[in-house]
Amino acid sequence: MIQNRDDTIGLIQFDGQMGHWSVRLRVTYTGGYWFETLEPDDVGYPTEQPEGSTALPADVKLAWFMQASHVWGTMDQLGVSIAPEENKTASTLAALDLVPAVKQILNGHIRRMLT
Repeated sequence: MIQNRDDTIGLIQFDGQMGHWSVRLRVTYTGGYWFETLEPDDVGYPTEQPEGSTALPADVKLAWFMQASHVWGTMDQLGVSIAPEENKTASTLAALDLVPAVKQILNGHIRRMLT
């Protein structure tokens, strides 16, 4: 059971023997990538990458495009779902899973570390 939580420093204290190491957990998130959000024709392009940030790897960007393309392909762009119930074939976005190639790309970027 959580006794106290301080989100500003990522510290969680659980019920247990006061001061014992086993009742404290610090969570630090260091993930994420920076990517250019401006288009070449936009004012201010290119944006300078912030110091200390990590640029978005090209394969992760490719995975995004592959998944977005898959999702778009499953959507009902023509409005077929407006037809009578027996003609509906559109799938819901909630039922979608990651494309296998996307999973493979993203799995290569997972890093876990306990300290």
